[in-house]
Amino acid sequence: MQEVKANASENAWYILAKIIITEVILFNRKRSGEASRIKVDDYQKMKSGADVEMNKQLSKLEQKLCSSLHRFEVKGKRGNKVPILLIDEMKKRVDILMEYRNTAGVLPTNPYVFAIPQSDNCLRGSDCLRKFAMKCGAKHPENIT
Repeated sequence: MQEVKANASENAWYILAKIIITEVILFNRKRSGEASRIKVDDYQKMKSGADVEMNKQLSKLEQKLCSSLHRFEVKGKRGNKVPILLIDEMKKRVDILMEYRNTAGVLPTNPYVFAIPQSDNCLRGSDCLRKFAMKCGAKHPENIT
């Protein structure tokens, strides 16, 4: 019975992770690989709003919008820092993923937020996008990349 319960928890966590990574990719319009490789350490360095230097370059409207977002940076292509933005609801869902990593069977050595349970690898965001593009009934799901 314990094994069935563990498998159900792992499966539910894994499905939620696929949904959230897809949401993060679409909201940020980022390369799927950047979202896939978000590390727990990067996520934990999250800040709310824009930093002081960025705020100087933003209009009042942009400053207001930024105040309602959570931001952290990941390593992008060629080592550049790439910002990832989350709204409150997305952050809450990622926090749930983080809270239940152990219950879901994510190995303590797995550094990724969107981890594959029982592995040191991460989800492939492109696979998740493709899956949900097909399931949502889009007329041209192949164009959602």
